[in-house]
Amino acid sequence: MAEVVETQFDSDQFLKLLTEALRAGPGSPEWHEAVNQLKNSSLADADEYRMLINAREHLESGRDYRSIRAGPGFTRRVISAIEDEAAAQAPSPPSAGLIALLAAAGIIAVIVIVTIIWYRGSPVQPNSTELPNIVFAQTTVATDFTQTQEIPLQWRTFGIAPVISSRGRGLAAPLVKAASSDDKDYHGGGIYSASGMAPNQTFAFEATIRQYHVSENVLVQIFITDQPDFDKNAKAASPHELVCYLLKGTINIAKPDGSIQGTVKAKDTNHIQIKLDKQFVLIENEGQTLYSGPHDLSDSKARYAGLRFLVKPSDKPLEDVTVASVRILKP
Repeated sequence: MAEVVETQFDSDQFLKLLTEALRAGPGSPEWHEAVNQLKNSSLADADEYRMLINAREHLESGRDYRSIRAGPGFTRRVISAIEDEAAAQAPSPPSAGLIALLAAAGIIAVIVIVTIIWYRGSPVQPNSTELPNIVFAQTTVATDFTQTQEIPLQWRTFGIAPVISSRGRGLAAPLVKAASSDDKDYHGGGIYSASGMAPNQTFAFEATIRQYHVSENVLVQIFITDQPDFDKNAKAASPHELVCYLLKGTINIAKPDGSIQGTVKAKDTNHIQIKLDKQFVLIENEGQTLYSGPHDLSDSKARYAGLRFLVKPSDKPLEDVTVASVRILKP
């Protein structure tokens, strides 16, 4: 290997000397030195170099230089020398292994960043957009109070039980006598489903409420509760319930924490539907959205659908607002 390198080095040195000799011309010290080395040289391209010397002499003597041509070996060496010099000056391109390593490092960095964002960022919250698209086609409980004379066994009563209207208006508020002259508070009672719905069960509770007169003496509440333990006090509320109620000609939504979510004007006939899944609720009246969002009920307790009347003491039955029918449906 060392002998090959030395020969190449000597050849390069001779090419340099030959170039200087050609530049200096015949008779110059460089010329004589190049001619002497060429005479004693055993290089493979010596004949081509001698042709150059002869060409230079012919030029000096005025002869036709175009008749003298370099052999193919000379052209090869010149091109090879140029390429070697360019390769020595240009920076080496990155190897395939280095490129692959950098690409792998980039992919790992992206995975790490995505993982950090996934675990440290806000958790993805489910939404209630599925409820409007669910078709509740299976009826589990249905009662038309305008066609019955008593409350069916699918419903349990609590507080002061409501009554069936003698005028065919459906379920109406009970008649409450004043306990004293200053008794003007609301007294409550109603019905709720005898069977609860599992917390992961999607279902709908419908009620058709009719308003005959705008009054503050009687109001109707439809609700979903996860604690069907009704107070012994006058209003007979449960500890944790979602309520939609009609009072003084308006419909309101109250969440389990007591916050009011909206107020809209009631119609003469109001078909209210509460669609519920494990986390969200959609409350509509005749297709108009009243509230959509989290219901904040327990995700581990059964849910019970019901309705409640709150009525002030009176000497005659109050049927300003009644419930014509109720239904519980599943998809």
